[in-house]
Amino acid sequence: NSCCTLASGVATVTIDLAPTFTLAPVDQALCEGDALTLSIVATGAEPIAIELSLSGEHNVRNACAAAAIASALAIEPSVIAEGLAAVAPVGGRLATVAGRQGAAVIDDSYNANPGSVVAAASILAGQKGTTIFVLGDMGELGAEAERMHRETGEAIRDTGVDRLLAVGPLSRAAVDGFGADAEWFESIEALTDRAAGLLGPNVTVLVKGSRSAGMERVVAALAEMPRAAGEVH
Repeated sequence: NSCCTLASGVATVTIDLAPTFTLAPVDQALCEGDALTLSIVATGAEPIAIELSLSGEHNVRNACAAAAIASALAIEPSVIAEGLAAVAPVGGRLATVAGRQGAAVIDDSYNANPGSVVAAASILAGQKGTTIFVLGDMGELGAEAERMHRETGEAIRDTGVDRLLAVGPLSRAAVDGFGADAEWFESIEALTDRAAGLLGPNVTVLVKGSRSAGMERVVAALAEMPRAAGEVH
């Protein structure tokens, strides 16, 4: 059994038969490749600084849990730190790419559900400057899809994100939920044109939607170095 809590910027995992690990984020913000500086501390050992190239509180929790489980297998803290530092973001899953006009584009286009959208919005809201969430429809939500999109729009607004741009018939409800500073578009092309006009050096755009929404096309259009839609690095 394991338990993980995050309070006052410190995540702690305790697992049976293993030491307690503390991973303390130095800076939660995405910057310079979105590396998150952590310190791994095991009972009776000196702290080890690592760079975790994954963003978000949930990944801090995951890293902490992985460290505790590795310790239960008698793996040395230094080896654990090396393993965590080697983890790289997968294309389409909170991977930051350089955007046009000096903007930052967070590619989270691989898939989406209400919980993951709100988690992504929380990460975006923590960035400096103007924050823009670009949302495509979330699929497979059944009869409650419209209500869930509206509530998701409300939740994105409540994280503190500055602006919402959305495409797809269901995402119109998300725009209604977000309220002011939200816009809905009939096509990805129209959305991309609008988003491109908002880019700048102090702008961060996060792109997310279900696979069926094809939001990787937005990432490809906004990236500084054009690439084929769906290309994974």
